[in-house]
Amino acid sequence: MSCGMIQTDNYFSSSSWISRSESSESLSRLDLVSPHQCPTEPMMTLEDLRSQYNSCYTCGVSWSDNHVSLDCGECGGYSLERPCPLCDGKCRMAWRRDISMSHSVGKAHWEGECALSVNDRPAVPAFLAEDVLVQGLEDLSTSS
Repeated sequence: MSCGMIQTDNYFSSSSWISRSESSESLSRLDLVSPHQCPTEPMMTLEDLRSQYNSCYTCGVSWSDNHVSLDCGECGGYSLERPCPLCDGKCRMAWRRDISMSHSVGKAHWEGECALSVNDRPAVPAFLAEDVLVQGLEDLSTSS
């Protein structure tokens, strides 16, 4: 909501359709409204927005302050950078968090490339090994 102040010049003071007493009475009513009486909404600064964007929407920790929740899927155990997930950091490359994708799906997403050749990498990355084992066990239990 915005508030303003109306200033009058003497343009209408000589007009026949408004008398001076009506004009001053209207102005005295307008004087009762001051900019201090207008309800103001809390405003977020650009820094506040940046801080909120660089934080986990699920658990609320601040990734930009290197905080992380180990049991939160959106955090994924790391803040804004993590060692290469394809070789468990053996290539010494850091992957950066895809913040917008992490926020939109509620699960950690990373961007980067492994510096090791395909032959030097593990066949199944460590972060997928548990999922692969679980899927294998489920396949065994449903087929027997």
